[in-house]
Amino acid sequence: MSDPLRQSLHGIWSATAPAWGSHADYVDDRGATVTQAMLAALGLRPEARVLELACGPGGAGLAAAELVGPRGEVVLSDIAPEMTAIAAERADARNLANVRTAQIDIENIDFPDASFDAVLCREGLMLVPDPAAMRRLREALRISGLARSRGVIESMIATWRLTMRSSRPAPARSTASVSGRNALPSAP
Repeated sequence: MSDPLRQSLHGIWSATAPAWGSHADYVDDRGATVTQAMLAALGLRPEARVLELACGPGGAGLAAAELVGPRGEVVLSDIAPEMTAIAAERADARNLANVRTAQIDIENIDFPDASFDAVLCREGLMLVPDPAAMRRLREALRISGLARSRGVIESMIATWRLTMRSSRPAPARSTASVSGRNALPSAP
């Protein structure tokens, strides 16, 4: 994380973590359809090991933790320790003892190969400047996990590619509708 872009991204997510935490239920509700589709595609089984990258307040990973049960494990990870602290508090509030957190940069996943049965990343890949990080996602999966996660990973990669290709500014009308749809609500 030596370059200014990555330092800036880390700082932004650390600074915005309190707002994401305050609106975690809204974030989960907004992403529920995507989370359900990802989890259905993965077909998680009890005892599975799951890694959630760029977890924010942890919604997708918390949903996975309920599916894998007490003998499974879910690692909620984010570049911002403030985000993983929020995710850990939410796991504790749900009595999910099968959840742990880790500060992990998607571009520097440092787990042995075949560590996980599934990898989740609901909203973070579009912020990854380095495409080589996608290869590391595949390496961190067990062979059986790769088969189940392939569609989810390919979908995440396609979203990432579309985001990277759309580097030119959108028309003013489109920009307003996109920002309004994706923005967190204002604090009351």
